[in-house]
Amino acid sequence: MPKIAGIGLVALDVVTNGDSDEVIGEWAGGSSGNLMAILAFLGWDASPIARLDDGEVSATIKTDLERWGVNQRWLSLEPTAEAAIYIERLRHDREGAVYHRFERYCPECGARLPGYRPVTIAALEGILEGIAECDVLFVDRPSPGAVVAAEHAREVGKLVVFEPSARGDRRQLGSLARAADIVKYSAERLTGEDREVIAEATPSVEIETLGREGLRFRTRAKWHKLPAPSVDAKDMAGAGDWTTAGILHELRGDLGKSGLTADRMRGVLATAQAFGAISCRYPGARGMMEHLTAKRVLEVARKLSKRRHEIRQRAHNLKAVQGRAQFSCRGCQ
Repeated sequence: MPKIAGIGLVALDVVTNGDSDEVIGEWAGGSSGNLMAILAFLGWDASPIARLDDGEVSATIKTDLERWGVNQRWLSLEPTAEAAIYIERLRHDREGAVYHRFERYCPECGARLPGYRPVTIAALEGILEGIAECDVLFVDRPSPGAVVAAEHAREVGKLVVFEPSARGDRRQLGSLARAADIVKYSAERLTGEDREVIAEATPSVEIETLGREGLRFRTRAKWHKLPAPSVDAKDMAGAGDWTTAGILHELRGDLGKSGLTADRMRGVLATAQAFGAISCRYPGARGMMEHLTAKRVLEVARKLSKRRHEIRQRAHNLKAVQGRAQFSCRGCQ
């Protein structure tokens, strides 16, 4: 059973129908919270690192994470704080496509909802040995504590994955990118200057997600692009978390640095994209877990990935044949 620790956002996601304000569900969320729950669902020992207090919102998050087998040993480090809350509204555009928007204000009184509170360096000092026993450290929010955890994990040879979902301090962004083996980010969230900071850090793998256009990745200097699978989407929130989970789960047999080659990552990312695409068929960032077993998720994702590979291969072969035919024609003229 591979082990992962995740330091970053663990929140409550309140998913609503944007047209009727009907609450569809309340689940543990945040990039770190979602990833830890997904990997626990897939059989990992997953430990989020957070500061959840003993309030009602935190209790709802803990109950949901407990249901999926998440290890809660580091979920309430001192000093504890109110859990962050995000309102996710699902809507349809003029063409009928689903999109979502996150809101940070209470729909009843208009007050700003509690936000992310980073884990302190002092709190981390007592668990660094435990982090070193994990195979992977995941970070999603730049903070001084996250930098300490990432640099320590790198020093002891662990795989460090950094997925900046919020910019934070640029110096911390650079420190985390330099400590990370894999950096994954959305093209919509980071500025050009942020991307330059990451490029200068030269992680082993840099992944930029492009929404409906798919993603591109590079090892060393060369970029490779993978188109997105087509999907009948009901909710695209959480697709990125499922993609990250897919990357790690496909790498689980080789979580060392040597497995991060372009050829290896191309296959890993194709299957990881399938994880993200399938998740879009269900409302909520982790709604798929309510409908499919972990075994079934893996079967469907790998089948979809294989089918896409076969289609691309046929297209490549056809293009090669057409190219040869055109060359012969020019030679006959």
